[in-house]
Formats: sequence, structure tokens, C-alpha cells
Amino acid sequence: MNLGAMGLVADPLLAAIRKIEESLGQIHGEITTLFDSFITIRLMPTNMRIAASRLEPAGGPITAISENYRLMATEVASQLEAFREGGQPIAGIWLALVREAVFLHCVARLQENCVGQIDNIGPDSVSLSQTGDDDEEEPASQTSAVVSETGLLVTQMIDYREKAHHALERVIAAVGQLPALCAALRQQMVGLDAVRRSCRVENSWVCARGGGLTAIIEQLDSFHIETEGRLELITDQAQQITAQLRAISRRGQPTPGALAAERLRRASKEAPPEQRL
Repeated sequence: MNLGAMGLVADPLLAAIRKIEESLGQIHGEITTLFDSFITIRLMPTNMRIAASRLEPAGGPITAISENYRLMATEVASQLEAFREGGQPIAGIWLALVREAVFLHCVARLQENCVGQIDNIGPDSVSLSQTGDDDEEEPASQTSAVVSETGLLVTQMIDYREKAHHALERVIAAVGQLPALCAALRQQMVGLDAVRRSCRVENSWVCARGGGLTAIIEQLDSFHIETEGRLELITDQAQQITAQLRAISRRGQPTPGALAAERLRRASKEAPPEQRL
């Protein structure tokens, strides 16, 4: 929403939400990459078994290590499913909620501005400018219509504000779980890392006999380092987003349009039954 083109001041809430959108987009990318990297790493045990068939035809430590790695990788992949919902990364779902909140907030701002303009003009002025002096009943009818339509606008504005607030609250609750999810995945990675170290130890013996798993180990090393970095980034971003969302979800000082809406709502309750909103 271009507030400058409307002669309105910039909305600090929108600026804050845009930053949160960027952070959620980054988390979404990191989670997607995590899934892709796990698909690749689950091929490593197969590569290890192929290498083991050349180095230890009758079976041996490398074959056992490859099987242990396969089992551990399966468990880690199962834990990773906590980062997905309905077949897509959870950050994408949260991003959609934040964008919904932005849309609702922008519509509410427009409605608030309209209510503020009506309050400045006054329903009596509106009705008199639209009617002649011949019909005394027409101004009252027009005034009642203005009050009624404004009441509908106020009701919808309040509803949109509440929906935007609830959408952000849902994201706060969901994003707040990310650090725990990352910690649980790290715990699973500890076991996988232990198998990787066993593979490195065994490789030193294999290399001494003229063979080796150096290329595979280098791939495993890169996977573990990159995964740890991604989990750390996701955790940091999640904590920042949670703090930002909590800050912007708090209700600030009422704006002139919101105050006008409240005045009109009170006036409608005090009006005669046939003129109430």
C-alpha cells in the first residue's frame, strides 16, 4: 500500500513486517535446502557399501558403518519431518499467514482513513451537501444512511484488525517452536556424527592398505558442517522473528481514524433504535 501517494505517513508496522517476511523467506530457503541435502546424504551408505565391496569382499567394519549410518540417517530424516506440514516446509505456511496479516492490516488502514475523513466532515454536512432545502425529511434520511454505512465500515475495520492480530499470534506460537525443533534435530545429528567419525577412523586403516573412502568422508564432513550452520541460522532467525512479532502485535496508541471509529460506534449505540448501527 503506497501511503505516500495517499498523503499518509509511513506505517512502521508494515516496515517491521516486511523485515519479518524477509527472515521467514530465508528460513524457508534453509529448510528447503535441508530437505534436499538429506535426500543426497541418504545415498552415502550405498556409496560406502559399494566401496566396502571392493575393500572387504567378505564384509567388515565399513559395511557395518554404512549400515549404521543408513539407520541413523533414516531417524534424522524422520525428525526432519517436523519442519514440514502438508508436504511443504512450515516456514512457507507462516509466510502466507504473515502476508495475510499485512493485507488485512492495509485494508483496515484504508477503512480507518475513510472513517477519519467522515468524522472530520460530519454526517450532517454530508447529508446537507447532497440534498436540497425543499424536503426536510431528506437530510435526516441521508444522515441515518451515512451513520449506518460508517458503522458497517467500522465493524469490518475492527474485524480485519482482529484477524490480522490473530494471524500474527499464530505465527508467534509456531515460530517459537523452531529453536526446539532445531535442538531436537541437532541431538539426532550427534549420533550420525559419531558414525561419521567411526568411518574416518576406519578410513585411516583402509588407506594404509591402498584403498580409501576419502571422497565419501569429505562429502559427509561438508554435509555435517553445512547442516549445523543452517540449524544455527534458523534458530537465530526464529528468535529474532519471535521478538519482532511480539513487539508489533502489541496494541499501540490509537490513531485518529481509530479514535473516530470508536466515537462513531459509541454514538450509534446511543442513537434511537431506528438509527443504530
